[in-house]
Amino acid sequence: MSDDIVTRLRALANALAMGEWIALTETCATAAAEIERLRVILQGWEHSARNAERDIVALRAERDEARREICRNEADDISMELLS
Repeated sequence: MSDDIVTRLRALANALAMGEWIALTETCATAAAEIERLRVILQGWEHSARNAERDIVALRAERDEARREICRNEADDISMELLS
């Protein structure tokens, strides 16, 4: 949807450049540039969020494995005490 807005603003800016509406043309071009700048920032945030989600999944897996290892070690310790 934002691509359509940017395209329409640029088209409006080009059309107005042909007439006497220079100030409005600059405003449209500035608006389109700002939309594009914000889109880049948003894409960066989305990328960071995906990386964070991936890291969370990996850390949870590591935590679960550590818990299993602790349980195995405790079970081994109990078994050794019982055999002694």
